[in-house]
Amino acid sequence: QMPIIRWEPRRPGLIACDISVNNTLAVANSKLVAQYVNADSRVRPLALAVKMWASARGINQRSEGTLSSFALVLMVIHFLQQRSPPVLPSLQDIAVKKGYPPVFLQGVDVRFSTRQSDVEEELSRLRRGADPNTESLQSLLE
Repeated sequence: QMPIIRWEPRRPGLIACDISVNNTLAVANSKLVAQYVNADSRVRPLALAVKMWASARGINQRSEGTLSSFALVLMVIHFLQQRSPPVLPSLQDIAVKKGYPPVFLQGVDVRFSTRQSDVEEELSRLRRGADPNTESLQSLLE
């Protein structure tokens, strides 16, 4: 367990966040999420919508035994990977397939692909000739 400080803004409409020091695994996880956000413009707004939904229902407080924001974002990423055709590939699977060397932090392999060309190539392979996924945010939220 790493000590975490919860920061909540005083002004309405701003996003609260957790702050920790020397938690290298959390930094790697944040970089992974950022890479998924950069991969498709629908990831960020969809993840924010799910986090707001969970927060409104009181199930987004890891310290109280419910889901962490990271867990919710991972669920959104998985959901987008399972669409037909997929919106996102697995950046970690790409790294393994391409032979990236393992990167271990706190006993966890945190390697993932950061190359847009690898992401596009993997999505093309996963689509099997189908057109890219163009589902709207609205349809993804339904």
